[in-house]
Amino acid sequence: MVSKKLTELLNLECLILPCNITLSDETIIAISKNCKKLKHLKIPHCRLVQSNNDNVIVKLKGLKKFYCASCKKLTDAGVIQFIHNNPDLEVLDICFIPNITVDTFIAADQATENRVNGVILYIRFYYEDIEEAFELIIKSQCTYHNSKYLADPNIAEIQSQYCVHFLPFTLSHPLIIALSKNCKKLKRLEIAHGTIEESTELRFSSASVLDDLSKLQYLEHLNLSFVADLKNSTILAIANNCKKLKFLNIEGCINITATSLMALTSLKNLQELNVNSHNIKDNFIVKLNGLNRLDCAGCINLTHTGIVQFLNNNPDLEFLDITSIFHMDIIDAANKATKNHSTILAITNNCKKLKFLNIEGCKNITATALMALTSLKNLQELNVNLINITDNVIVKLKGLNRLDCVGCMKLTENGIITFMKNNPDLENLDIRLINYMDIIDAVNEATKNRTNGIILKIHTIDDELIKESKCFITSPWVVFRRNSKRIEIYEDNLYN
Repeated sequence: MVSKKLTELLNLECLILPCNITLSDETIIAISKNCKKLKHLKIPHCRLVQSNNDNVIVKLKGLKKFYCASCKKLTDAGVIQFIHNNPDLEVLDICFIPNITVDTFIAADQATENRVNGVILYIRFYYEDIEEAFELIIKSQCTYHNSKYLADPNIAEIQSQYCVHFLPFTLSHPLIIALSKNCKKLKRLEIAHGTIEESTELRFSSASVLDDLSKLQYLEHLNLSFVADLKNSTILAIANNCKKLKFLNIEGCINITATSLMALTSLKNLQELNVNSHNIKDNFIVKLNGLNRLDCAGCINLTHTGIVQFLNNNPDLEFLDITSIFHMDIIDAANKATKNHSTILAITNNCKKLKFLNIEGCKNITATALMALTSLKNLQELNVNLINITDNVIVKLKGLNRLDCVGCMKLTENGIITFMKNNPDLENLDIRLINYMDIIDAVNEATKNRTNGIILKIHTIDDELIKESKCFITSPWVVFRRNSKRIEIYEDNLYN
């Protein structure tokens, strides 16, 4: 029966099976025989029955992404052979498989060492004793970092040659020292949400063991977001020594002062910067040049003047989140509207390459400025939550794959439907906190003939709308989802 059904799915490219189902060897063999175009297979927590599971998964070929977390019968031997059989493999999730050992990673290193396709393999796994495992690897001169196409476990969107990613846990002083001493060619390092265990002599000092990271002079990508122990000395050391740095994320590092942050303006190769919620001022951002990504949401000390000058200096910007400047305490509403108007026009005039823009919560943008957003021809994701945007703007937006318009009370059913028809590659549409919309039939009509394989996810908190969608939606290319993610509603945003 399974084989018969799969013969009807010859063009299937993505298959995601429910968790905790039982998979037989016959089913996996049927998938490998019939779904020759399959690129993405997800079978997490599936119970693999029969005894030849290793022999079965090696029959899967041509995959780019394979998620088999908690498939407990898999072993090193089968996974290693699977890696060899899938030279274009990009993602392999083998979390919580008790039989997997470090041998898999050593073998994966060897299997990918001579790749010529430029594809980097990202292996996701979990060790209970992960810190000890990393210390062992680092002290052995980063044995399984040798292949430039093998990324370390749990690291996402790998772009660099040598990479290490630590899960959110306490990093010991010896571990950081070993990393900086032995991984000289490290290009990507992720320590997001980590806690640093300082030695006694450094605990009450202005210096930090993280200062040693500045010895990694090949570093191009550094994520230190929400590292609570990050000190000014580390920022200064990085700015002085890591001159090849292209990406830096220090969101939520509350102990860093504006003076130390100023040192980052000396990083001439910097392209992506996240200083979300930091105490930065205009004199900092106006010195930034060559960026294609800036996240400064929550930076309440920035002014419109500084933002506009930054935009003039960075015409290649592709990602911009400047939500915070629209919530500053400007008593004169007319003055605020004028400043917001000038900022939006500066964005549309200077940032023609922009792909992502977040201006959530700005209620005092003029209709002319909002209409100017339609001139951003490369825009793919737009967040206008809680803004008085109207149908005549969104119907002129094209090429988007995501629109967040939570609480945009001036939008109507006709505007939303026309927008969907004009954006056939739309993947996400958030219409929470908008008056009830009877859009089931129109959504069916707008998506039923999609040929791009993209499923439109419409986010709402309207339970009645979700209930109706389950009964009346016939298009395979749309799904309504309940989204309870918190949205901060500023006073009068919904109705002004």
